[in-house]
Amino acid sequence: MNNISGTSGDDTISGTLIGANDTGTTAQAGDVVDGGNGTDTLNLSIAGATAGTDITALSLTSVEKVLVSNFSTDANAVNDIDTSLFTGVTTVG
Repeated sequence: MNNISGTSGDDTISGTLIGANDTGTTAQAGDVVDGGNGTDTLNLSIAGATAGTDITALSLTSVEKVLVSNFSTDANAVNDIDTSLFTGVTTVG
């Protein structure tokens, strides 16, 4: 994802966490998303063997919805999402 700036409309931003930050992972520590105006959504997908892999230091501004889909192949996986740098989020699902 890196640094993403939204538009004046409703934007949808997508990110993935695959395994323990394996190939294909796009949501990583240090990523910055500014949704801009409109009602913006971050779709975050978690996949593969992700036990113990957390999402931290992801900065969201003016992103109103965060929707998480968990496709982990590890039945005992616990993944934490640190929301301390999220500003403006009104819906988590």
